[in-house]
Amino acid sequence: MPELKRAAEHAEATAFVWSRMVPKLEALGIDRVEKLTEWLGEPPPDAGGTLTYSLSREVRLSLPEVYRFYGADGKLLYIGKATSLRHRVSSYFTKKKADEKTLELVT
Repeated sequence: MPELKRAAEHAEATAFVWSRMVPKLEALGIDRVEKLTEWLGEPPPDAGGTLTYSLSREVRLSLPEVYRFYGADGKLLYIGKATSLRHRVSSYFTKKKADEKTLELVT
């Protein structure tokens, strides 16, 4: 939803969000504010599992030392060099907890 500046529109946006959240919370057995507060105080569950990446291990290990980034239009955007690009890129794929930018990069 676009950013809104009036109180009525804020109330409408809040109603929209809650109309989508309530069924999901009810499916978790959360039907009262007290249960919601308790649930929010719990640590999030561990996602576990393994991540699947579009860049195979074989491709990562065959990377050169000099690399180029191209835009969607095929125009060269950047040329870089790493002492070991293979090690740098592979390190992104072995982290258990990566930040959002790293996850976006590797996907």
